[in-house]
Amino acid sequence: MRDVVLCGDSEGSFGEFARRLGFADVLPVFSSMQAARQSVQKGKGVIVPAEKIAQAKKEGLMVFAHASREAIERGADVVFGFEKLGGRDKMHYRDSGLNQVLCRLAAQKGVAIGFSFADVLSVQGAQRAVLLGRMMQNIRLCRKFKVAVRLGSFASSPKGMRGREDLISLFCSVGFSRSEVLAGFR
Repeated sequence: MRDVVLCGDSEGSFGEFARRLGFADVLPVFSSMQAARQSVQKGKGVIVPAEKIAQAKKEGLMVFAHASREAIERGADVVFGFEKLGGRDKMHYRDSGLNQVLCRLAAQKGVAIGFSFADVLSVQGAQRAVLLGRMMQNIRLCRKFKVAVRLGSFASSPKGMRGREDLISLFCSVGFSRSEVLAGFR
């Protein structure tokens, strides 16, 4: 199992910390293509705006993008953060940022939807309850339309990382089965 971490411009000590927490390795996601190029580790990712997805794919990097329809259409490997996109929830449904049109498009393009534990940690109280409800909604949509998912802590520092079993437990409690969680950490 590999955890996804947002390491900015340098890898730091994420790998060592991840092994102590029960992960085999980490997938470092850099904030710039230059930093990703300079990294010696294989299997690294980069967060890019939707306009630069093709350029990053040419360089052989795993492409992560913030939630948008354009990122899905351009074929990013993982698009994350849909839960934070939605405005105010409606009376009869949640505005979770993801819908059936985006799910079908993601399934066709082979784009995985990312679920971030750091998003859950960054909010408190009623906002956390709304965010978890939106995650549940997006999980149902991804399952219904057979969209691949990518799970991770998405921590920006080693202190933001959590243990392997803690992440499995959280994602199981919001609607994933254990086998789906283990597949999401691939």
